[in-house]
Amino acid sequence: MFWILLLFGVVNAVTYDSFSGRPATGPQLNQFDKYGTTSMCTNEIAPCDPNERRRIDGSCNNLKNPQRGAIHTPSYRVLPPVYSDGYRNRKSICGTNEELKPPRIIRYETLLEGKASSSKFTQLVTYFVLFMFNDIGSVQDVINYLKRKTYCCEEKGKYDDECTPNLIYENDPVHRFSNVRCMNLTSPYTFQYFKCRSNKTTPSRILPSTPLFDLSNIYNYIPGGINDFREYKGGRLKVELVNGLTYPLSGNERSCIANQKPKETLCHKYLPNGVMGSNIFHIWFYRLHNVVAANLEKINPCWDDNKIFYTTREILIAGYLQIYYYQFLPLLFGMERLIKDGVISKHKGYRDVYDEKIIPQMSDEYSYVLRWFHIAQEATLELYDENYKCFKTFPMVNLTTRTAYFPENDHEAQIARGSFLQSTSKFMDHAVDPDISEVGLGGLQYAFDITAADVAKGRLFGFAPYVDYLEVCRKKKFKTFKDLLEVMDEDRIKRLRRVYKCAQDVDLMPGLWSERKIKDGSVPGTLYCLMAEQLLRSIKSDRHWYERRNRPYAFTPEQLSQIRNSNMGKLLCRVAPGITKITKNPFLVRSERNKMVSCDELPEVDFNAWKECKQ
Repeated sequence: MFWILLLFGVVNAVTYDSFSGRPATGPQLNQFDKYGTTSMCTNEIAPCDPNERRRIDGSCNNLKNPQRGAIHTPSYRVLPPVYSDGYRNRKSICGTNEELKPPRIIRYETLLEGKASSSKFTQLVTYFVLFMFNDIGSVQDVINYLKRKTYCCEEKGKYDDECTPNLIYENDPVHRFSNVRCMNLTSPYTFQYFKCRSNKTTPSRILPSTPLFDLSNIYNYIPGGINDFREYKGGRLKVELVNGLTYPLSGNERSCIANQKPKETLCHKYLPNGVMGSNIFHIWFYRLHNVVAANLEKINPCWDDNKIFYTTREILIAGYLQIYYYQFLPLLFGMERLIKDGVISKHKGYRDVYDEKIIPQMSDEYSYVLRWFHIAQEATLELYDENYKCFKTFPMVNLTTRTAYFPENDHEAQIARGSFLQSTSKFMDHAVDPDISEVGLGGLQYAFDITAADVAKGRLFGFAPYVDYLEVCRKKKFKTFKDLLEVMDEDRIKRLRRVYKCAQDVDLMPGLWSERKIKDGSVPGTLYCLMAEQLLRSIKSDRHWYERRNRPYAFTPEQLSQIRNSNMGKLLCRVAPGITKITKNPFLVRSERNKMVSCDELPEVDFNAWKECKQ
């Protein structure tokens, strides 16, 4: 009953100031109302019930701080932000106080351009990273410069403080003979931008997603938003049928800028319509909800719609986390390291490290370093036929926001097969696919360097210099370029010297691009350090973490055992069209040790562990 009351807004709610996490005062509410930003600066939160399930909007995860964990929870910093006067991009600290080199120049000197295929990982790796980022991050900034502030490279942009374009220098190897001298970009949305905080305070990003790994990108983090696409029968989500396949509800065509009209009209109404890799995962997880709900309804005809829906959601979140923490991360970081650092457990039973003193938050560093995976993205998409043979290639960047491409001409099945049969770009080769660094957003913007934008965003976010993060992770100071020999090869240091006057000036992302990989892993050590810090925080701060015994609606030992069977291969077999066989681990390239097998041979979740009704 509590959930019904909560969803329809009957329960008396308290209005919280989203930045401070405290109940909003009258003067604050008046100010927010004046600027029309109440929906961004506040959260309406019904009284917490210690025994309730995980809420859609993330509120009441921490009972002492009900707003923390909800949408608009401020992120935190591993290191304090570093800006110049007026919260502008930091300048050189090598005694000159000069502007740092432009991001495009930094990128060109520290990253090569070219194609090299990984001998280990498939495209599915980068798709999954993008999807996971959408769970905890934001694409608001991208939408801003693609739809609202398209003029930042024009004269008008010079007078708009939101415009922060990347300038192209005269001798740019690609654009020296073109008329492109600027790539559109805008500053990130902050609490200050929406007048939630004074412009005289340090900029703090405002995010529309929850700071929890809870599939908020599937279950719509907007309070009450889930009501619009629940079917209210059998715990299912509403779908529409297109060419024999089910898709999330359509109806927001303005978000699918790249759709080829008039034929292509499918466009998610409630889910993100973004880059291809995350977009297709949104479809798969949305479908998976209904697959799980159907299984629960079959074995428990006595359950009502609400119980099926929320149990299904718990199972999906748990399965997603099981895949992420136990199947995906060990491939990148190494199993032993993750066990040693407490990120995963070597035991299959419960584990509980919850600490209510740690509030649910996402670090800005975690969200940012995920951008490192841009250099692992292979941008030429391979399409595979029903015989699992590649028959065509397609520029992946041209599918950004082109959701309606999937149901046409069997494209989704062809992409799904390619996701585990095509290699991603080679990791740790200090290179980027030209489509990522020169085209970026396909036809949505004439020229765009995603990797240069990553450098620029690091400065706009005010991240401390790279060597400061090395000190945090390695517990020692790095003062000179010579000191960096401990973490990167001499030729990488030479490239950094070309664009930075001293080691203390090096930006975080170029530092990550230049590092050697960790032992028994496939990523830079500092990236692992900053990700592991958040991965541990997420476990310790999430009261509803799926491995906990002492939580509301906790899984029984039998149910948790079945959750441990969650794996990406079986997920694709259940929800992706045209797949009857798949590699044992679809994150890894096909090999003698990772052969193609029938979908029936893969472990799966036995939903009978949730059976309660007597037939």
